[in-house]
Amino acid sequence: MVSPHHFATVTANTKVNGTTAPPVETGPCSVDDELRRAQINASNNAELRANAQDVLETIRQSRPKNTKRAYEPKQREFQVST
Repeated sequence: MVSPHHFATVTANTKVNGTTAPPVETGPCSVDDELRRAQINASNNAELRANAQDVLETIRQSRPKNTKRAYEPKQREFQVST
């Protein structure tokens, strides 16, 4: 069972002077705080995934439907005449 007033440890993956920073004690943390943080993280992750999908869809829609039609005029422009 988790103690309601245990200390939360945050691991920083940030490199300082070429070394990974050690874990930082953040102070007392209740189970309610941890559950709230987990819910916020889940919500943020879902929003990030949805935004990433929107960006990918926009990129796909802005691609030329037919690359030959898009690039053929440019290729003609740079052809060497004989």
